[in-house]
Amino acid sequence: MKRFSTLMAILTLLFAGLMIPATASAAPDAGQTEARETADAPAPSAEAPIQTGKSTPRIMVEGFTTTPKPVVAGDDFDIVFTARNMSATATVQNIKFSLSGEGGLLPRSGSASVYLAKLGPRESVDVTMYYTSLPTLEDKPYPLTLTIDYEDADFTALSSTETVAVVVSQPARVETSVPQVTPEVMTLGGEGSLVFTVNNLGKSAISNVKASIKGGQAVTGSEAYVGNVAAGATANVDMIVQAVDVTASPITLVLSYENSEGVEASLEREVPIMVTEMTQHEGMLGPEDIYEEESTIPWGLIGIGAAVLAAIVIVAVVAVRRHRKKKDVEDEADALSLLDQDGLI
Repeated sequence: MKRFSTLMAILTLLFAGLMIPATASAAPDAGQTEARETADAPAPSAEAPIQTGKSTPRIMVEGFTTTPKPVVAGDDFDIVFTARNMSATATVQNIKFSLSGEGGLLPRSGSASVYLAKLGPRESVDVTMYYTSLPTLEDKPYPLTLTIDYEDADFTALSSTETVAVVVSQPARVETSVPQVTPEVMTLGGEGSLVFTVNNLGKSAISNVKASIKGGQAVTGSEAYVGNVAAGATANVDMIVQAVDVTASPITLVLSYENSEGVEASLEREVPIMVTEMTQHEGMLGPEDIYEEESTIPWGLIGIGAAVLAAIVIVAVVAVRRHRKKKDVEDEADALSLLDQDGLI
């Protein structure tokens, strides 16, 4: 029995010696695993950004307009814009708004800047600046640069710029010459010509210029299309008009056009005119007129002329005969006087 126990102990030791190397080979060392993973991991980049957890607050312009719009050259106007703090957490402070641009648009107060103490997160403010424009400005948009200087909560100086534009319009100045109607006196049912010139005295072009005679008057006519007239230019208008009623009162001429903004405008001019009834001589010929037109030989005048000529001839013949008879008597008297002196009688 003692020998059996000893044998079992020996077998147990042998079995344990066989199992220990297999377990060691199956379980790697923890230090070796950590070293291998560290060697396989990518090295940290030297250019990776450093996260500080703080963003820069921005002020942006959300809206811009002028009052009035467009700006009329030579007039005063107001610039109104809306500025908003785009940050959701930071308050900006010590804010200065400044406008700058080409000449011709001038601040009425002499300063082109506005100051604001602070602007909270996502807060907006309407800023108004008061300006005037020179009357010599051309009809076009004028760009302006809006500069915004401010500070964040740490008193860091920040700045942003925006570009805006002010549209300037030159007022339209349109005149016409004195309209003339030919003939000066029209007959009912007759036609005439109405002429005048369109003078653009402004600094901007006008378009779609048209001339017409106001309806319901004694004289009518088709609308005359002139087209575009450049600044400082002149256009001629020639209209054919018809007399539909007798009148001695002036008629109204209407000139319409569009300015540089496309806004339609018009002006009216009175035109002196006279329309009379048509007489028979001016209108259709009567039977006696037709006969006189067909008869090309003026027999009556010829007869009168012949009678006058015959009278002149008769008077001339009688005068010659009297002259000759008087001369014969004088010659005979002279001959008798000579004979008496010679003693022949």
